[in-house]
Amino acid sequence: VFENFNNPDYLRSLREVPVETKDINPCDPCNCRQFNLAFDLNVHCIKRNYSWLFVELRGGYAVYTDYSSMTTLVGRDAWLGEIAAGVRFGGMKEWGLGIAVNSGIKAYNAFKGQDYLRPTVLLHARYQSPSDKFLGLCMKPFIYGQFGMPVDKLSISLFKFNFTTGCANCRKYIEGLSQMGLLPGVDISLPLSYGLGFGFDIPMASFLDLSIDAGFRSLAFGESAAVAGFENVPSMRRINMFLLRMGVTY
Repeated sequence: VFENFNNPDYLRSLREVPVETKDINPCDPCNCRQFNLAFDLNVHCIKRNYSWLFVELRGGYAVYTDYSSMTTLVGRDAWLGEIAAGVRFGGMKEWGLGIAVNSGIKAYNAFKGQDYLRPTVLLHARYQSPSDKFLGLCMKPFIYGQFGMPVDKLSISLFKFNFTTGCANCRKYIEGLSQMGLLPGVDISLPLSYGLGFGFDIPMASFLDLSIDAGFRSLAFGESAAVAGFENVPSMRRINMFLLRMGVTY
């Protein structure tokens, strides 16, 4: 109701103005919540109880470039399996340290064009976020790192060549020829491999996570060459690969 002062005959006349109203729910998230990337979906997460022991079972898919001969490069891919086990430590058991063993990929002996399976044993370390959620979802980010060596017969032969006293003289002879550039492609360094990656643990039960990760792995392995009058001279070669893995973590 308003007083009307625009009419000179009725200085204090009143008029009514209709007003339409609409009920608004004060708890409507569109009215109350500010935009924030760190949103919370109010999802109830499974409470994960971590043991001092961890076990990881993974299936993986790798893509890499390999030599089929000393001058020919080819793109390859491979499926592999991996198991890791170790101990957890830290206030929230967020750290882990153990050993990983994988079924390996196939890689050529580039000097002779022969294909060999390269299973690998690695020292395995991991760190996972202590928070139960990431971007409002029930998953924990983690990172991992690995360091080790293949255990196929050519890689083991290269280790023996470096550490067996019976090969000391021939090793010095090969090293001398290599330093003079007379053995192109021959490298008798130890085949030490490493890798790193990141992923997410998604709790499926109080004792089990579904795990997905992506990573990089630099794989060094042994080869065999017929050079300098020797039939089988051990040599090292390295390939880099991109690796996707999926599995479970206890």
